[in-house]
Amino acid sequence: MKNSILMSILILFTMAITGCGSKEPLTEDVAVAITMQGVEADINEDVATGTLLSRDIILDNVTAPLSAVAITLSGVGSEDFNVTLEAGARANQYVGKIALLHSLTGKGGTSYTLNAQARANGENVGSVPVKIHIITIPKWTIAMLCDETNRTEPWITDGTEEGTKPLGNFNSEGDSDMYGTPVKMGHKRYMSLDDGVHGATLWVSDGTPAGTQLLKDINTTGTNDDVRNLTVVGEKLFFSAYGNALWVSDGTGEGTHLVKTIDAGEIEAATAYHDKLYFMVRKSSPPLRSRIEIAREVVLWESDATAEGTKPLLTLDAEGSVRRLRTWGDRLFLTYNNSALIEYIDMREEPLEENTFYGFSDNRLRIRELEVVNDALYAITINIGSEFVRFDNDGMKHDIKNINFDFGNFQLFNNHFIFSTLRFEEPT
Repeated sequence: MKNSILMSILILFTMAITGCGSKEPLTEDVAVAITMQGVEADINEDVATGTLLSRDIILDNVTAPLSAVAITLSGVGSEDFNVTLEAGARANQYVGKIALLHSLTGKGGTSYTLNAQARANGENVGSVPVKIHIITIPKWTIAMLCDETNRTEPWITDGTEEGTKPLGNFNSEGDSDMYGTPVKMGHKRYMSLDDGVHGATLWVSDGTPAGTQLLKDINTTGTNDDVRNLTVVGEKLFFSAYGNALWVSDGTGEGTHLVKTIDAGEIEAATAYHDKLYFMVRKSSPPLRSRIEIAREVVLWESDATAEGTKPLLTLDAEGSVRRLRTWGDRLFLTYNNSALIEYIDMREEPLEENTFYGFSDNRLRIRELEVVNDALYAITINIGSEFVRFDNDGMKHDIKNINFDFGNFQLFNNHFIFSTLRFEEPT
């Protein structure tokens, strides 16, 4: 629009969202049959029930079967936590994962000093301290906004006008582009950013201009890594690159590597369920990104971050691309680009199958966004303007607000939905 002024606006809707963080673990050798590695972790004061702390208790040299090994916690506040065991990375190793049983909201400023006691075949075989500190972690995220100085670039925001400011000008020749929304892992944010030089590749930010930088240039022979579908599963960050390659990262450049290339398919959407990644692959014939597609199908895959553990589960009949994939309880919810339906897959069923959760009566509507918060599913539909709605578990729809403009960078942040919009105004 000629002679127009481009304005960026942040819109917020109140929700309940939480997060957690961690420090490096303590290591202690226990002078008994096994070695235990203890945990020292900082967690946010409003961390939600069921959030896994990001450090484990590791038991080495255990000769008893997994069914005969247990870890119990004792000490003031131990009733807030539980430890479950699983097989470790090598033989005779078990990992105890600490999980919250109750919300820690309102317990800021306190610390837990607990004791983890291991038993094998009914006998005590070692103990180790577990220290958990309840802290306040500053809440911030990244949104793409624009001004006359920097044009469109990443901005840091805490949801207030005063706390919304540029992170830097990463493309001095024009606009930077962020694809999808940033994700939080630990105390940092990860995003797919195109700085005009490397294409859409993986960036990391600690909330400062100096700490916002390229994490890894995956495609060193070209100019576009085409990083998409950033999804955090525990301490792993999954993403797709070049359309059909699944990658995983521990948050460092050295720890970022290819998991598997999906032949003749394009990764379209992803979500976390339990300790695995689930993602949709659109297969077409002729192959990937051909202008003319003769046949097309969508396949649900799962991955445990290994090539052999990355495999297809279910083929769906689909006429369009999958736009969103979200986890709600034991169900995976999905929407297609050209559909007014919300579909789901119940992961407890055998065999897996696709079901319809809700269909809008106006089939001209398209579902732009889909998010799960607490015990509700939220959707934004588009046709002429946008509609923000909520669904209960039984499929009952509740209208929240009509929005008469388009938006981007939709994400969950600090008890809010937050997204940026573009509005054009003629100068007076």
